[in-house]
Amino acid sequence: MRRHPEPNTVLFGEELPVGVFMKAREASAACRIMLLVGTSAIVQPAASLPFLAKQNGAKIIEVNIERSFPDADYCITEKAGTALPEIVAEIKKYE
Repeated sequence: MRRHPEPNTVLFGEELPVGVFMKAREASAACRIMLLVGTSAIVQPAASLPFLAKQNGAKIIEVNIERSFPDADYCITEKAGTALPEIVAEIKKYE
């Protein structure tokens, strides 16, 4: 019988694994572009990551049905399920 892996989720009120969040901070500090998808941008500590990226010169692209990160450089106000396939299709044109 094939066993399915446990979902890799953190529920509201649970702590993030320290190592995972540290890797996210490092990636955020080093990225040139950060894509924020379907977020309220208020749940900490994850909500601090776009600010860290922005402080280090990254461009922030938000894909959300309503704007939640006021410092985003670009905001695509669509559902993620609609916008993301279009974004991927555009990126593939440059491969």
